[in-house]
Amino acid sequence: MPKKSASYDDFLSQQLREDPEFAFHYLSEAQQDEDPRALFTALRNLVNAHMGMTKLAEKTGIQRQTLYKMLSGEGNPGWIGMQTVLSSLGFSIEFKQSKAKGTKQKTSAKKTVKATGNIKSPNAKAIDKSRKKA
Repeated sequence: MPKKSASYDDFLSQQLREDPEFAFHYLSEAQQDEDPRALFTALRNLVNAHMGMTKLAEKTGIQRQTLYKMLSGEGNPGWIGMQTVLSSLGFSIEFKQSKAKGTKQKTSAKKTVKATGNIKSPNAKAIDKSRKKA
């Protein structure tokens, strides 16, 4: 009798559960897909691999049916819901500046980020003065 092979779903679930780096890259690739439903499918797969919707609902305080809808291909989750789900799975959202296709990045308007997270541009003094006058 030939050896039965594992299904793709079983393999994916095991990889997502046992390899955090794989899970990170899996979500990153899904996020870059042109179809936003890819990210919701990837999140749903990750949730199912780690805890299931019932435990996620208990952990996040979001109703189970709401989670199913959020992470379906037809869902439209809000910002807070996405942050809550990702956080419960050990992930966070991070932004990076990208160059848009067909545009040139301005090099004269350099920005520096202070430790407080405030962004200051070279003409910040002029902006501050105009705000004081108003």
